[in-house]
Formats: sequence, C-alpha cells, structure tokens
Amino acid sequence: MRAWEFIETNPTVVCAKLASLGDTRKPPITLRYLNQLKLQRKRREAEFARKRPLIAYMYGDPERQAEAVKDELEREEGRHDIEMLKQELELLKDQIAVEIDSAEIDAEGKDRIAQGAMRAITRKRKEQ
Repeated sequence: MRAWEFIETNPTVVCAKLASLGDTRKPPITLRYLNQLKLQRKRREAEFARKRPLIAYMYGDPERQAEAVKDELEREEGRHDIEMLKQELELLKDQIAVEIDSAEIDAEGKDRIAQGAMRAITRKRKEQ
C-alpha cells in the first residue's frame, strides 16, 4: 500500500486544520502566541547572559585579557593617585586658610603701626 491510500478523501468531511506540504501560510498571530514568543526571547537572553563570561573566557585572546587587566590596574593606580592628590590639596587649603588668618592679624597690626607712624609724622610737622 502507498501512503496516500491511507488518507481518506471524503468530500463531506471538512477539516480546516489540515495543512498540506505546499501550504506556506503562517499560523494566526494571537496574544497567547505573542506571549510565548516573548517568554522564549527572555529565556534565550537570560541563558546567553549566564553563558557570556564563559564564552568570553573560552574564546578570548589571552594577550588582550592580560592587557585589559593591566589597563584596569593602571586606572586603579591613577584613581589612587588622584585621591592622594585630593587629600594633599585639602591639607594645603587648610594651611592656606590658617596663613590667611594670621596674615589678616598681621595686616591689622601693620595698619595700626602705619597709623601711629602717620600721627608721629604729623606731630613733628606741627612742631617744626
């Protein structure tokens, strides 16, 4: 027997779900179908995200990875140097503030001395 002999071709039975080999129509798009596609995509992305470090390690170039680690260490050293410079800058700012305060006191003393000297000069001029 041939395979096509098993298929009954009764014209009274109408089956809309049967698809032939030449049928290239797409299934109807339903909300359930769209939700399944969305869930499949999320699962695929999660699996890829989980495997990404392993893939990078397996197929990565050891020299490039060593250079990347070296660059990261240099950046970390640079950050440390910047932090140290910031701390030194803060200390210098504090020292400058102290010097400015003492200079203002000295300036007031200098003004008093200058005023006293001017009074002495005016007295001497009056006496002459």
